[in-house]
Amino acid sequence: MRKVFKLFTAVLVLGFMVGCGGGGSSSSGDNSKPSLSISFADVDNAFVPFPDVSPIGISIVEKDKIYNATQDAIDDFTASVIIAGGYTPSGSWYATTDSVSNIIYGAKTDNSTAIGTIQTAILSYSNFTGLTDAVFESEFDEFNAIDANIVSAFIETTYDDNISTQYTAYALSLYSQKFDCTKGLDTNNKYVCTKPSSDGLFLYVWIEKDDFSYQYLVRAI
Repeated sequence: MRKVFKLFTAVLVLGFMVGCGGGGSSSSGDNSKPSLSISFADVDNAFVPFPDVSPIGISIVEKDKIYNATQDAIDDFTASVIIAGGYTPSGSWYATTDSVSNIIYGAKTDNSTAIGTIQTAILSYSNFTGLTDAVFESEFDEFNAIDANIVSAFIETTYDDNISTQYTAYALSLYSQKFDCTKGLDTNNKYVCTKPSSDGLFLYVWIEKDDFSYQYLVRAI
């Protein structure tokens, strides 16, 4: 069994593929524009299901959303969620755990650029079905009021054992769904499959993270 030591992950930089900056760089970074909406259900629905790899089990599921935000929004979020919620430092993150639901909530902010970011996450080592949009929104409902535009959302699944034998077949199944898949030096010899949404607002991305994990990502273009 593989032990998972990391608590939260960062979204993969996709600038080499789509001509933008990192995962948070897009036209939606202009906070004068209407905020888009990306749910975890949207992320799930954008991809065909990954093959059944039983009896290999899942170690951890993590679901994140990243927002472009003004400094005022970051300050409001820090006060109303991180401080008020009793979050404690965990590396570059702040985290709190609901021991009843076995769900960990995480948040981090970055104000090192003119438009800062807020990244929020829910994850569990056991309660995977409990990681819902409703649970996320109940913890982070401040986004309905603060000045923050969503940039991307992703779901990362990590397994107890090596599942890499499924990756090529899965990439081919995405290719049949009009995804553009690459595997080579530019992606550290790992698969990355992308497809724009039909309305041109989002990019759908499947990322082979390593032999044990992969990520579904929806980001604003």
